Amino acid sequence: MKSIFTKYIPATNFRGGRIKAIDSDHKNSITLPYDDALSTNDVHKGVAIALCNKMNWHGTLVEGSDGNKGNVYVFLTEYNSFNI
Repeated sequence: MKSIFTKYIPATNFRGGRIKAIDSDHKNSITLPYDDALSTNDVHKGVAIALCNKMNWHGTLVEGSDGNKGNVYVFLTEYNSFNI
């Protein structure tokens, strides 16, 4: 199952803050500037969507968090969802 991780990269003397999205294989990634006009959650979500668009991935994403490190997104399918 494909998953996407997003994380904030702090500003430096040369670049502003950025958000990086990378897949679980660590083969595909995208880094975009942090958009201060959006909420933190929407910025992470937007970069995850940008990676999906770049890779031509389609489906329904489910969002979660991995603590203070960033967000996690997985594709929802019938066979990988269940109720508890």
